[in-house]
Amino acid sequence: MIFRTLLISVQILLVLNENPERALNISKLFDHEKYIENFYDLYFKSKHSYEVRDYCTITAFEDSLSLILYQFSKYYLSVFPSETKLNDLCKRLETNQSNVYDLRLRKDYVVNICLHIVRCIDYLYVSGLHRNKKLFNLYKSHSLLCRTIQQFFTEHCKQSKVNDDEITISCNVEKLHIVFREIIYFEKITEEESFKYQKNTVYQSNATEFVKLEFELMSDIDWTETFFNDSARYNIFKQTPSQNVVRLNHQTLCDTMNLRKSFKKHSLKYSKGIEKNKCAPLLLTKFRSTSDEVKNLIIYSLQRLEEYFIFMLQSSNKTMYQLNKDQMDQNVLSPFKKLCGDVPEILLYIHEHKTNDPIDLTLFNLFLSLCGNNMDFIDLRCPAKYGSEFDSILLYQEKCIMEAIRVKLLWNFYVRNETILEIDEFTTNSEINTQCSDLHYKYIKDISTTITEFYTKKGNEVIIWTTYDWLSLKYLLTEVYEDNIDINGIKFNKMDIENVQFTFSEIYYYFLPLNANITKFLFFQNIILCNYLDEIMNMYVYRHAISIVVYFENRVYDKENEIKLSSLKNSLMWYEKSRYKFFLSLPAKCETKDSVLKIITAIKKLKDDSNFSEIRNNIPSTTYEEQYGATKTIINSKNMIDFFNSYLKRNCFAAIDFVSKFVDIVRKSTKVINPSNKDYDLINDEKPCHDLNFLPKTILWRDRNKQN
Repeated sequence: MIFRTLLISVQILLVLNENPERALNISKLFDHEKYIENFYDLYFKSKHSYEVRDYCTITAFEDSLSLILYQFSKYYLSVFPSETKLNDLCKRLETNQSNVYDLRLRKDYVVNICLHIVRCIDYLYVSGLHRNKKLFNLYKSHSLLCRTIQQFFTEHCKQSKVNDDEITISCNVEKLHIVFREIIYFEKITEEESFKYQKNTVYQSNATEFVKLEFELMSDIDWTETFFNDSARYNIFKQTPSQNVVRLNHQTLCDTMNLRKSFKKHSLKYSKGIEKNKCAPLLLTKFRSTSDEVKNLIIYSLQRLEEYFIFMLQSSNKTMYQLNKDQMDQNVLSPFKKLCGDVPEILLYIHEHKTNDPIDLTLFNLFLSLCGNNMDFIDLRCPAKYGSEFDSILLYQEKCIMEAIRVKLLWNFYVRNETILEIDEFTTNSEINTQCSDLHYKYIKDISTTITEFYTKKGNEVIIWTTYDWLSLKYLLTEVYEDNIDINGIKFNKMDIENVQFTFSEIYYYFLPLNANITKFLFFQNIILCNYLDEIMNMYVYRHAISIVVYFENRVYDKENEIKLSSLKNSLMWYEKSRYKFFLSLPAKCETKDSVLKIITAIKKLKDDSNFSEIRNNIPSTTYEEQYGATKTIINSKNMIDFFNSYLKRNCFAAIDFVSKFVDIVRKSTKVINPSNKDYDLINDEKPCHDLNFLPKTILWRDRNKQN
């Protein structure tokens, strides 16, 4: 180790005069290796000495972070009451008016591990480490121990006491079961172990210090030295959607002669500007169409802006300054916002004019990398902190923000090209770089404005679905919808990655930013839209069908009070109308399941008692078994027809509300030109539900007599 220290010192001295930045990087890399070695030596016992052990810095780093999160989980388990104690506390609520339980947390340990460890885990993710359960467990552990528990504290607890070392949080006893269900993911501990983990303050201080030091080093060392091709090719989405998805083309473009003329004018001006300002060479060839020319020029401009962004983030005077949200928007994020608002219209236009491959991978992948939601990315990697105990303004570390975004761009470039980006002289020359970047911005703006004006003049509604918010399903996966449990529950559905179960929301936050690939995004989107959202629509149909089966199987036959079969035949009209609206807002359509189509057909063909068996036979067996008993309890009563009507109506209104809420999310996620509400009128949507009045024959006969 002494020899290695001397060797690195010589390297630093040799490089210092020629490249001070590189010398600093080598020095920081040495610090990184030294901190890992010290921590590893301290907490990983071995019969052999450090020098002869089969040891690698990156695997030791992974082992160290795994240990820290493992011990962190044990600490939380020691702080929260055991399941037995929690049950006793709940029983005592009948006689004890106090419904709170005090949790005493070591402030610096809990806060600093959660705030600083994600960037360290990202460093492992882009390295040559084998993609296995151990690596992905780090992300899962952070999600449960930091995001989930912190959300629980916010919603169900209040801070009651604070001193230099400890926070006391008073939590609702009845709500503690919520967090208990989450931390049960980790191994249980005994009472004796619980006491040990609470008192292990020396380890906790060392772990906290290690994570804080490594967090700072993550903004100083060169991540590209760890990039590895096998990691870049790794696909986190190995599953196959259970349904086929048809991509739709909603736009019908005609009278495009003037549009093409405008494109040619802007493209010619842009090409001349590139040549005049001596920007990076532009390879001009003969294009088959105007859209092909625009596509290639847009790819060129995005590639040049990508290099410009990376260079600016690297060469900026990185400091430890703390920025508030407005300052961060102005100092760091403004170049991205200036660009990204104009690209979706161009993506849609080019996508609609592709004749072969429906999605241009290079173009879309560039967009996803440059125009991802930086705030969601930063909030997890460089979390804001209050400047002081009495400060109400959250502050972000400027250095962390810039480096985190730069590394994300470099990694996504590497994944696309399997090579590390090298900044060329056209970017390092500040005068040329500034002039050329302005040209790139202006060309993108001109093309976007031309397309928007064209669509606007057409007059029909155009849904720009090529936004990052829609392609990533941001609003569906990050916001809370307390008024609709089905919509709100989508984000909590899970997907397996290397035998670790991640919710869709966790995938959005942890993995989409580092997987800026349109194929992966659409795969993820298709799973959610067709395997979950569309399945919820199907579930409303199955409930409707089960209620009909329950009615026919359990009614006491009475000719005078028999429901008229003809009134049931169009009782699923609400589904057909809702599903039309459901997919009107989407660029994709999931195939309707055969079982649903057969149920609709069977209901329309109802003639006598024997026909309901065709309905029952097409309800999935698991769904039938789960819901039959509960539905029977609700409907099977003395006033069977009233309860039958009421149940079908409630189911119908729930389905309409589900679709309406989802359409709101779609329209919030996309950009809409010439928005029209004619297909989204709630009164018209609910009309099929109001029409579900299945009166018995005798009442219908009496009503006719009154009219006569």
